[in-house]
Amino acid sequence: MARSESELQKARNHDWLWPTIADAVDTYVRRQASGAHGYERLWRLIHIWESIEITLAAVGVTRLRSVAVSPDADPRSIEEFRKCRELCYGQSWDAEEREFKNQQGAFEGSIDRWIDILWRLARLESPPGEYLPKLKAFLNAEAITLAPFLGAWRNACDVPVKLDDKPLAVRECIRQVNTFRNRFAHVPFPHPPLDEIATSLEDILNQFFKAKSDETQAEPWNTRGVMTGAVLEGGRFLRGCGRTSFSPPHGVMVPETSFLFTYDQKGKEHEHWPAIPFAYLDASMNGYILTRLKNIDLGTWEYTRFKAETSPMVTVDNADWIRRFPRPVPSEYPNSEISVPIAPTVIAGARGPGGPTVRSADRFSDAIDAMRHGDFDQAIDFFESLIKEKPKYHIGWLKLGIARREKAVRLSEGERDTAIDLLKASIDAFTKAAEHVDPEYKASASYERSKARFRLSNLEAGPDLIRNAREDAAMAARISSDERYFTWVDYLERSSEPNGPIQLRLSS
Repeated sequence: MARSESELQKARNHDWLWPTIADAVDTYVRRQASGAHGYERLWRLIHIWESIEITLAAVGVTRLRSVAVSPDADPRSIEEFRKCRELCYGQSWDAEEREFKNQQGAFEGSIDRWIDILWRLARLESPPGEYLPKLKAFLNAEAITLAPFLGAWRNACDVPVKLDDKPLAVRECIRQVNTFRNRFAHVPFPHPPLDEIATSLEDILNQFFKAKSDETQAEPWNTRGVMTGAVLEGGRFLRGCGRTSFSPPHGVMVPETSFLFTYDQKGKEHEHWPAIPFAYLDASMNGYILTRLKNIDLGTWEYTRFKAETSPMVTVDNADWIRRFPRPVPSEYPNSEISVPIAPTVIAGARGPGGPTVRSADRFSDAIDAMRHGDFDQAIDFFESLIKEKPKYHIGWLKLGIARREKAVRLSEGERDTAIDLLKASIDAFTKAAEHVDPEYKASASYERSKARFRLSNLEAGPDLIRNAREDAAMAARISSDERYFTWVDYLERSSEPNGPIQLRLSS
């Protein structure tokens, strides 16, 4: 009996994929047919995942930019575009300290930040146009089961996050496969299970290539699916691997490199927008996607073609392109520093020439600085006064919870009862903070509350403390793509607990 075509083979033969995804899929299918062994298959499959993650993020974020820079742009689109630029450069704005915190960004080659961009696009509120709503629906579609893959993975080494066999959202699947990619790149895998792991990872990809938000939608590789599209440049037009001869939609002539979506040869429906600096076509009509900004001063951009055997990387120098996606600057953020007059704080036990030393925090930044230097009493007094005056100020509750918890964990063994009271009070504060409407702040509050409950479990017996701590950690990881939440889930899974192991599901 002839074996039916897989979704990957269908996608390759259909030849409508975004060019960089098409190249990765074509390379894998050809190498698989040539009898590639498990190790090579795994890396070819990982290249497909990376091409998908980077390409969908690039296509989505450039579409968002075209909305955000329009004259009638919605403020929400402008803010979301700024947050995506933060991820490109690895910057996050600390509103209390009025400064940027830095980590490796997408423009520095971090695949995690490209995935973070996808998570942001998956949370857009009422995105306009054709492409962004379809991308959002696809990323949130709960359509992929990882159980067979995880079973094969466990035959080689430990699996850092426990998941059940219920369907995961596409965006969560992307995150978990990237966790495997990081483990495979850094942990020596035994050779015998590699074929089984490669086969099961291919199965995950086949599920991915047919994931749909509902039955009315086309497969993502089909004509109007989110993984299909073309790159335009003047009169040049590239779709898929370029094996099939297509021409641009009638009347569409773009002056610069652009992405195009929803066009087919039978209709005239299409959507196109500038792709600079994320896409590049060379003189031979090979399609490349941006993977790094090698030099921001010179504007040196590095592009990758996911066809490993031919010219995999090229660089292009154009400093003007940085204006399309500039670094965020402080002037883009509202001044959130809060000044609340409070009574001077007397630091117990600290005496000066005339009696007790009096120190006070008059501003939010003073209280943050006090925490940094271990002066938690001063910080607690400030934040308690702040939330008394502004009971709905969730960031104040968050910082109060952190100050209470950090003071508790530094108390001596003889102050156990005080530490328990402080930890319980910190949990209450984090619960208030978790009422914040912004998902990232809600995730942060759940994460901090998880750590407080874990600390409390070391001091006080409670049947639900560890379980609740792990549920809080899973909630944070479910809401946000921040890697520290997944790391904390991993730590709690590995730690010993009185209730025995429990299984957490990170899907919504």
